[in-house]
Amino acid sequence: MRKILYIVAKNPARAYFAGAVFAALFLTLIANFAGIGNTVDHAFTSVRSEIFHKHASDKIVIVEFDAKSIQRVGTWPWPRDVHAQLVERLSSAGAEQIAFDVDFSARSNPVSDQRFAEAIAKSDATIILATFRQKSSSQSNTAIENLPLAEFRNNAILASVNVHPDEYGQVAMYSYGEITGDTLRPSMGALITSSTGRLGDSFPIDQSIDPSTITAVSAVDILEGKVGSEVLNGKTILIGASAIELGDFYSTPHHGIIPGVFLHALAAETLQSGYNMPVINDWPAIALVILMLIAGARWMPKRKTLTDVPIAPVVTGAVICLLNITFYITALADFAIGNAIVLLINFVAISMIIRSIENMQRERYRDHKTGLPNSMALIWFGRRLERKHPISRLAVLQIANYAEVHGLCTADQWAEMLQSSASRLHFLTLNDRVFKIGDDQLAWIVPENYAKNLGDYFETISAFFLAPFSVGTKQIRLNVHCGFHAADTKDWPQLQSNATIAAYKAAELGYRWLPYSNDINAVAQQKLTILNDIEQAMDNGHIWVAYQPKLDTRTNSITSAEALARWQHPELGNIRPDHFIPLLENAGKITDLTLYMLRQMLFDLENWRAKGLRMSSSINISVALLDDKTFVEEALSIISQTMLDKEQITFEITETASVKNLDDAGKVLARVRATGVRVSIDDYGTGQSTLSYLRDFPADEIKIDQAFIRNMTGNELDRVMVTSTIDLAHQMHFKVVAEGVENEATLQLLKSQGCDLVQGWHIGKPVNAQMFEQEFMNGDMPKSATA
Repeated sequence: MRKILYIVAKNPARAYFAGAVFAALFLTLIANFAGIGNTVDHAFTSVRSEIFHKHASDKIVIVEFDAKSIQRVGTWPWPRDVHAQLVERLSSAGAEQIAFDVDFSARSNPVSDQRFAEAIAKSDATIILATFRQKSSSQSNTAIENLPLAEFRNNAILASVNVHPDEYGQVAMYSYGEITGDTLRPSMGALITSSTGRLGDSFPIDQSIDPSTITAVSAVDILEGKVGSEVLNGKTILIGASAIELGDFYSTPHHGIIPGVFLHALAAETLQSGYNMPVINDWPAIALVILMLIAGARWMPKRKTLTDVPIAPVVTGAVICLLNITFYITALADFAIGNAIVLLINFVAISMIIRSIENMQRERYRDHKTGLPNSMALIWFGRRLERKHPISRLAVLQIANYAEVHGLCTADQWAEMLQSSASRLHFLTLNDRVFKIGDDQLAWIVPENYAKNLGDYFETISAFFLAPFSVGTKQIRLNVHCGFHAADTKDWPQLQSNATIAAYKAAELGYRWLPYSNDINAVAQQKLTILNDIEQAMDNGHIWVAYQPKLDTRTNSITSAEALARWQHPELGNIRPDHFIPLLENAGKITDLTLYMLRQMLFDLENWRAKGLRMSSSINISVALLDDKTFVEEALSIISQTMLDKEQITFEITETASVKNLDDAGKVLARVRATGVRVSIDDYGTGQSTLSYLRDFPADEIKIDQAFIRNMTGNELDRVMVTSTIDLAHQMHFKVVAEGVENEATLQLLKSQGCDLVQGWHIGKPVNAQMFEQEFMNGDMPKSATA
């Protein structure tokens, strides 16, 4: 049972496919008992008979006891001397065989009987008389054979004229003969064609032979000499009743109700043409259908539903129909396919029912406006992951300016923006799934490999939303904040609620993201503390600069670092940068922090240089500060006072997607570069920072966002993106820095692709200036002469 459940979970479409096959087989067995398969076989035989319509041969002539004959003679049964006249007329016309489908078992007028016996004895044609096998009485199961009178059969051959309608009253099969006790009696059709076959066995009558093309003449016309010998000479003559009042009629699958004498003629024509085929019952066709449907399910795409892949039932139906026709054309067998067709019809019907159920289920788990999976889908998906991922990491994105933006859009435009937002998030989510859990909220499960560095992860997500959305003629930016909750829980509604609370709180306080905690409301007080204490923290050195090393892949040595702000608060402890920096930006205090960081970085670089360690370093500069003339002037003034080579200093420009005036920003950066300071674009791959955007942007290097680097060893798309970026960047004379390198495999892959610089925890974690100096003041590090 576990294995079955695993198969259903892994590929529900295939599991439903198999279920539909078994259900269809069960219904087909029921239909078989009801005779539906037999009806379908007859219907297909009729269609086939129309396609392969045949004319009868001219070897058999039917002499009918038709209405005209009955009326002319005036009595029935006819006196035996009338039959004697028929024999004489037909024999003299050169008939080869004269076969009577008439009961001659009872005596009539002795003179007439004698006359008929003499005609049989004198006939040059072979005379064949009918026998009938029947029960001896209604109370007995013993069978007896009604034989013609002894004087008749002394000079005649006997043939059985018994026919056997199926349980639905139709005659589709014809026997080679009957066995009554120890007596073996060939059938009329087999005898007149000299065909061999095991008595008791049957063959299908070829329904494609048109009975209207069999030569038929009225018995009275024979008696009156109106039929010439050219019609009768050398022919086999079948004599029997066709008048309605004589009641010798049978139902057939294709030709409807026909006289018994025509039935014998059709059987004889079938034998003459060699189409007396054995019958292959339905089970081989049913087995073939099941095998082909299972084979079709084998290649069914995982996320396709049954009716999305109709090729299996269509091809299967075509194959069994072609097999039936091929077997018929080659006269190998009559390949019964009725129940197999019923099986296919049942399968398609059940598939459609399952599809309808799937659609109803899908509607329950889908947001109708955007087509994105909804909150119910998130809970269902999360519970499926519980075994494989015991720790559930759920993120919720809150659109803080929802009311403002929603008023500028139509309902369709807003739905399109949410779809586009989900697309920006897809490759950072588990299994590319993003869920719409509210009009202004999206949720997703954070992949395990991002759990080590959630700050950078949510920084990347924030960068993705710096680029505006195009809505009609308007460009709209979404102000997004994220909430996060990780827990070992099966209560997914609660997990979703907690992550949503964290997202609301992050939006309220201006944080890029917040993790959920039981005392999350205390974060508001923390925000006030941060804003009040920032200046004192810089004065007291509580905010310090951490340096993360960068590896030069050509020399395999540490030649530079990135300066990062860290805050060790005496009461709150370590405050994450992604918490206090957004607050300072919103409060307009980021200028002070950036200048503070710049002074400290230059001091450390000069100190290292004095000790023989030549090192370059970059510092993050928000693109918004480029519009602040005071900041630009003061930053350049600070740099002008240092004795360092200006190329040791790099401005990493962040949030480039939020730049409002590219020309003005470009002029400021050109001025910075004119001093010798290098410029790096920090968030390549997110927002608007594409190569086409950077073409006219004055910069020396680009940094590929860690979101593309982390998975490049296992994700072909990320690897192709990184490779093409490095190649194009070098052609545009940019150096390339890759961040987020966390293992040796990623490092070696980046080296092979020609990436210039790499950084990440595999290279080194951010440390203070003293630890950085101690770690890299060794023989492996490049040194310069003391200034």
